[in-house]
Amino acid sequence: MDYIQGTTSIFRIATPLILAASLAACGSIGGNSASTSASMSPPTSAMATPSMATTKVTAPDQQLINEIGYANLAEISTGQLALTKSQDVKVRSYAQRMIDDHTRAMKELQTLAQSKGGTVPTETDLKHKAIALELSALSGGLFDRQYMSQAGVSAHQRTHELLANVQRDANDPALRTHARMILPVIHSHLTEAQAMTGK
Repeated sequence: MDYIQGTTSIFRIATPLILAASLAACGSIGGNSASTSASMSPPTSAMATPSMATTKVTAPDQQLINEIGYANLAEISTGQLALTKSQDVKVRSYAQRMIDDHTRAMKELQTLAQSKGGTVPTETDLKHKAIALELSALSGGLFDRQYMSQAGVSAHQRTHELLANVQRDANDPALRTHARMILPVIHSHLTEAQAMTGK
């Protein structure tokens, strides 16, 4: 009887201690689980990367896209005109380069604009149309000189300035990058035209 009473007393003392230890262990396990779960979750910044963000073209940027598009279309159309009117091999070679380079630049601009929900012009503006109309009335050496002066030097000076402004002022980083990538091409067009005209 004394043995049973002694055992019962020990059991009564030990039970709360065992229960407390068990609860502490469970709490520790739960805490580690939550910590592990939190550490395995990707951070918010990693889930929302800039490449996944969709940005729409702003009205000022759309105007800049239009102006770049007008310049591209003008160089393509006057280049095509030069191929039909000029007999000078160097002028024709320059004109073909204008067609090729500005067609490529126009496609890249279109891809960029469409990715932002924007558009590109399908025809050039009145200012460039007036230059093309003036050139179409000329022929021979006079056409060659005016083409290289107008479409070669003057137009590329304006386009160079435009792209420099876009690189500095555009809201969209992709549009600024486009301007930076195209600028060296425009610079080479300009320097070649200056060499050919002596300007």
